[in-house]
Amino acid sequence: DGLNGRHAGIVGTPWTNGHQGAGLNLNSGGAIVPNDAYAILPPSSGSFSLSFRLKPQSNTLAPGELMNCATATNGWRLAVLAGTSGLPVLRFWSTNNGGTLDLKSPVPLTNGVWTKLDLTFNGGIATLYADGRQLKTAHGAIRGGTAPLKLGATDGGEAFDAVLDELKIYSRERQAYEIGPVPEILWETVH
Repeated sequence: DGLNGRHAGIVGTPWTNGHQGAGLNLNSGGAIVPNDAYAILPPSSGSFSLSFRLKPQSNTLAPGELMNCATATNGWRLAVLAGTSGLPVLRFWSTNNGGTLDLKSPVPLTNGVWTKLDLTFNGGIATLYADGRQLKTAHGAIRGGTAPLKLGATDGGEAFDAVLDELKIYSRERQAYEIGPVPEILWETVH
């Protein structure tokens, strides 16, 4: 069963131990979730949020795609790239698919360790969080479409060698207070 009760098509043999229960080994296959009539992701200028856990399975952290919801003329892509600071870079972009969004940020990924990643998009601004901490914001547009959501090595390309689990897609921009596991600090003054 897929997101919101939608059935996902499985590609390859991706099932493995996840954060809780089973997860998708992105390097062994993936899943395809239909997006007919914008049922999963919104049309142009629409807001949405992604939330998932990711556990790299290689010390090299070689670049690769995590997921996409794209055609040649619309949609977005999410991948891990090689970084220059020693940390891998997460890229969330639509520039190859008719849009203008291009968010890139180093992310604290470690082999064998689960990291919770959250992306929010309000129709013009995307924000990336790792384990509840805001990392980066970027401005840009995503051209909407009804391409299916593809997870892992579903297009024949190189997938990031990781396990993905607990994927949730929201049909709205989530606020920072909804994402972080640690609440904002409240300062009190004692006289």
